[in-house]
Amino acid sequence: MQMHIAISLYRVLVAFSIATVTGVFLGVFMGYSKTFEAIFKPLFEFVRPIPPLAWIPMSILWFGIGDESKWFIIFLGSFTFITVNTYDGTKNVDKTLMGAARMLGASERQYLQELYLPSAVPYYICGASDCHYCRLVGSSSRK
Repeated sequence: MQMHIAISLYRVLVAFSIATVTGVFLGVFMGYSKTFEAIFKPLFEFVRPIPPLAWIPMSILWFGIGDESKWFIIFLGSFTFITVNTYDGTKNVDKTLMGAARMLGASERQYLQELYLPSAVPYYICGASDCHYCRLVGSSSRK
C-alpha cells in the first residue's frame, strides 16, 4: 500500500512541478504581453475546455501505458487551472500601482518582478488548490 502511495505522490509531484513552471510562465507572459497573448491564448482556449480525463486515450496512444501518460493527464489537469488563474492575476494588476511605477521610471524587468509576479501569486495559489482532484484522479491508475 505504501509503495502505491509513494508512486502516486511521485507522479503528482513530477507532473505538478512541470505544470507549475509552464503554467506560471504562460499565464504571466500572456497577461504581460499583448503579442504573447495574441499568439498563445487562442491555442490555449482551444485545448482548455477538453476535460483532462478525455485525453486518456490520446495519452495512451502517444506515451504508452507508462508513467509518461499519467504525467500528461496530471499535467493537463493542473496546467489549465494554474495558467488561467495566473493570467487573471497578471491582468488584474492595480492600475494605480502601474501608474506610480511608470512615474518613478520603472524598467520592464521591474514591472514584471515588482508588479506582475506579486499580483499573480494569490491567483496562482487559488489555481493550484483548485486542481487537486485532477492530479489525484490522474495519478491513481496502477502500473
